[in-house]
Amino acid sequence: LYIEKRGDSQWPKMAATLLKWVSPMGIERVFQRLEDESSAANRMRLMRFLGQLGPLAKSLTHARLSDKRWYVVRNACIIAGEQGDPDLPHILSGAVRHTDRRVQQAAVTAIIKSHSPGGARVLAEALPHLHPQILDLALDELSFLRDPSSVSGIEQLVSLNKASKNRAIEKAIRVLGSVPSEFAVEALGRILFDAEQGMAARKIALDCLSRSPYAASRKFLSDF
Repeated sequence: LYIEKRGDSQWPKMAATLLKWVSPMGIERVFQRLEDESSAANRMRLMRFLGQLGPLAKSLTHARLSDKRWYVVRNACIIAGEQGDPDLPHILSGAVRHTDRRVQQAAVTAIIKSHSPGGARVLAEALPHLHPQILDLALDELSFLRDPSSVSGIEQLVSLNKASKNRAIEKAIRVLGSVPSEFAVEALGRILFDAEQGMAARKIALDCLSRSPYAASRKFLSDF
């Protein structure tokens, strides 16, 4: 009925109230309907609906994040984002490392939209596991956030890709240069002095240090 009455503005609230009364079994039936639904529009409608069903729906959503079916995990990421949990980055920390690109996309998008504390760190620590397109999206968000908690994860990505000509690695170093933190300066210094790093990467680190206002950057440049 919820799907059929899409033009009735009062029905979503009424349906949510009824399902909360029914018990977890009623909400579980909505999840089952979602998994069998062939229409993308109906799936999105059901996922938004599940996002309104309170704590019982949250526990069922979290359980599906470990499902073996990629589309079930993807749906759970979207629903978790709709549920507005302040701990969303931690909840999706496993999903952002999923082997399927579509699950990664849903998890990263949900974390970005949530603006939740801890999002920068979770995204940064997942960088080495991300599909190239999703990696670019995550780096864009980290460049915007400029959060010191992301430094360690970004540096790990660069360290694991030494001598790589991948533009994402060069972008990651520029993101480090945008973070207003002495931790970022120290990471840039290590990249600069690492002879195993590619020349392009070291040049970017040098440029970032040259523009840094921190005293530690001047020490690195002098030693170099």
